[in-house]
Amino acid sequence: MMLWLQTFAHEVRERIEEEGFVVLGLDRHGPQMMYAFQARAKELKIVLVYGPLNRTDVAAPVDAGIGATLKQLSNKNSMKPTTKRTRTAVYEADGISAKTRRKNSVTWAVAAW
Repeated sequence: MMLWLQTFAHEVRERIEEEGFVVLGLDRHGPQMMYAFQARAKELKIVLVYGPLNRTDVAAPVDAGIGATLKQLSNKNSMKPTTKRTRTAVYEADGISAKTRRKNSVTWAVAAW
């Protein structure tokens, strides 16, 4: 999570420079609740906002409920059947950034919808 936090800060650095901070919504996953994670976020000028426990399906529908269905449909429509590990390896081998992967996910979700 610490590496992910550092990467996130890098991806939103322009916003942090403009606004002085950025807000990050979280779901209370274990490592996100650790003091070291919270302290590093503060150093990086990331304001952490935690949602209620066990409510990912409401706060982040792409992770659960209809979002999970959309992910499955988008994978069927956009990629040959592979495992998650294989898809990740393909992205890494092709040098596709995490930001681009997120953009692709949105495009695929829209197509599946």
